[in-house]
Amino acid sequence: MNLTPWNEIARAGTWIAMSGQSVNLTEADLDRIVAGFAADDPDGAPLVFGHPTVDAPAYGWVSGLRREGDRLVAAFRDVPEAVKALVDAGRYRNVSVKLTPDKGRLVHVGLLGATPRPSRGFRRSNSRRATASPSNFPAEET
Repeated sequence: MNLTPWNEIARAGTWIAMSGQSVNLTEADLDRIVAGFAADDPDGAPLVFGHPTVDAPAYGWVSGLRREGDRLVAAFRDVPEAVKALVDAGRYRNVSVKLTPDKGRLVHVGLLGATPRPSRGFRRSNSRRATASPSNFPAEET
């Protein structure tokens, strides 16, 4: 995974949550997520496979977060080479984010593999860029 310095993880718009409900994400929401982010937070946002339960490991951490237009972009740190190789090989082509119910904090960034996304029109990651918009926004707390 040749992560670029900033990787698209979400986009303003209306999306379908894992619960099946419609979720509207605005640029103001993206700004609130950025404002609520702290890179040194010990409970910071991990990079994970899918949308795991509470005992799954982290495969990296969000080290920076900012809004670029209608997109939320993240920088990552501590991503193992084995995870990078899986993304490079196309095993995880998309990402999805989990937010708190008030959409004020990023809980995690999930790498998505074989399960099709309910929403279409997102860029996929490839060997040069690991950027994609989320396919759904789970609205439950961890």
